[in-house]
This record gives sequence, structure tokens and C-alpha cells, in this order.
Amino acid sequence: MASSDDNLDISSLSIGRLGDIKLAVTRNNRRVMLKADSFALCTASPVWNKFINPPFGEQAQELDFTEDNIDALMILLHIAHLQFNKLPSYPLRHDLILHLANACDQYDCVKLVRPWLDRWLAEAKEKNFKPGRENWLYIAWVFGREEEFKILSQRLVRDVAVDAEGNYLNKAGARLAEPMPPGIIESISNIRRKAIVQLLTLPYNVVLEYEKCLHSLDQFCVRRDSPSLLEETTNCGTLTYGSIIASLRRSRLYPFKISRNGDESWDSAFKSDKDISLSVSSLGDIIQSLGEKGTARNLGYASSGYNHISCPLMSGATSIKSFPDKVKSILSSLESPVLDSHRRHMQVARTL
Repeated sequence: MASSDDNLDISSLSIGRLGDIKLAVTRNNRRVMLKADSFALCTASPVWNKFINPPFGEQAQELDFTEDNIDALMILLHIAHLQFNKLPSYPLRHDLILHLANACDQYDCVKLVRPWLDRWLAEAKEKNFKPGRENWLYIAWVFGREEEFKILSQRLVRDVAVDAEGNYLNKAGARLAEPMPPGIIESISNIRRKAIVQLLTLPYNVVLEYEKCLHSLDQFCVRRDSPSLLEETTNCGTLTYGSIIASLRRSRLYPFKISRNGDESWDSAFKSDKDISLSVSSLGDIIQSLGEKGTARNLGYASSGYNHISCPLMSGATSIKSFPDKVKSILSSLESPVLDSHRRHMQVARTL
């Protein structure tokens, strides 16, 4: 049932002067009949115009709005009838903004509310990036607020996780608030997958390097030519390899979650989003930590006092020590999930 807000006036039961068409609405869980001016409605919304003047048949005498949110509907009706003194002069709460966006989208009448949008959205705008407010994407899409749309959609690429049923979750672990603009979830999913593959190849490549030489792990230590340090040089590789595997297993990222192609490159995709539940941001944190903690020195093995930081898989462009910088590079260069269809829609909304 539609909600109600007593601050919005429908006490007169008649909105326009003529009152030549009836509107059925829901108020306080009761069906209420209003009278409105059909000309005002036809001018305000092309959708209402089609309702009232169907291509075939007689002019409608009554319209059913009982499934619509009464507060959002009354805002549109007051504007349509030039009753600006009855409009709210304060920032609107998030749920009412969402209902208003839905009504404007459904009835193609964004132009009606544009003069008041900045005032009504002022307070909610400051809170629109909090968990549970993901449907601000829909609000921004409807009202043509492209910069907000871009920022929030990019945050979701980094922050969304996936549960066992394949549902997308926000940072608080709850399902993303709906509705969502068409195509945005699919776009976020595609970019999330690409980023996860990029991140996973960092530790996976190092693991493969180790596994090619499991019987001679001492070769990864620059001190391997020192006979007196044979045990330490062997453990240099063993401890680093074991640390990476253990960390990946704890996060359910090992065995490998992505497959190798025939040319020994990594596949650019995985079966489904739920195969890797972590968010891109959380996965990045895990892989960064491998580079910060996964060396023989940090694992506490350096009996000779040599710190092993210069060993091949602990330094250089392909080492675990390079993980933090590479993770930052990947996260800072994520593609935008905003599609051309989104941009076109918001451009039209801004010019109405």
C-alpha cells in the first residue's frame, strides 16, 4: 500500500477548478477519490494525456493511481495545477525522493519538478553514498545528475560483494537497495570481474613460478651460493611460497579460481560472480597484505641476519613486494560502469 505524509494537503478532495476527471488514490490504506482538471494533467504528462485521451475510445472519466505513492503523486498534481504554495519547501527524505523519481520516470514528467530539485535533494545528497542508499543511482539517472551517478557507480564496482545465491551486497552485507537503472548492475559486474582477474593474477603468477621449481626453492634466494646458509636459502623460498598459499586458502582463493589458457595466459573471466564473493576492494586488501607480510624476513626466518628483501620473488617488478603498488594501480584505473545509454538518458533529463 502507498504511504502517506500528512504534510501534503489533499484535504479538499478537489485539486483543479474544473474538477472534470476523478482520480482514485490510496491514503492511509483507504481508497480516496480526488477531482482534477484533465487539461492540466494532459499538459503535465504525455503519459497522463494518453490515459485520458486514448487513441481509440472515449475520453477517460477516472484514472486509477491507487498503486502510486500518495506523497509523490500529490507533489506532481500540485505542480500540474500551479498550486506551488502547497509544495514542500524543505529537503525531502530519501524514500520520498525515490518515490518521486519513480513517478517522474513512470509518467515522463521530470520537467515538472526540475525547478525544485536542488532544494528537495539537498539534505539527502549528503547521505547518498551510505550503505542502503544504492538506489540513489536510480534517482540520479532519472533526474540527470550524471556526476553523482558516475561517482556512486564507481564506488559500487569497488565495494559490492556477492552471496552464495548470486545476490549483490553492499559494504554492510545487505542486498543492494532497489530500483536500479537498466543495465547498471550488468556493467558493474563486468568491470568487477575484470578487476578481480587482474588482481588474482598477481599472486597466482608468483605461485606458478614457485611451483615450477618446488624441488629447488633455494634458487629464489640471492644467498643460494653460500653453502653455510643452505637451510636458510631453501626456507627463503619455502616460507614465502607457503605464506602465499596459506593466505589465499584462508580467503578461499586457492586452488586457482581462474583458469589458464593454452598460451599460458590467464582466462579473462570466471564462471559466475558468486564464485568469488569478495568485493574488489577487499580482494585488493588481501593481495596487498601478501606483499607486506609474505617475506621470509617478516615471517621471522633470517638466522644469519640477512633480511632477504632482495631475493627475486621478494623484489623487482614481478615480486610480491610489488603487490601494493600494483593493486593501487589496478584500483585507480578501474573502468567506468556508466554506459552510453545512461549518459544519453541523463542528458535528455537535464534538457527537459
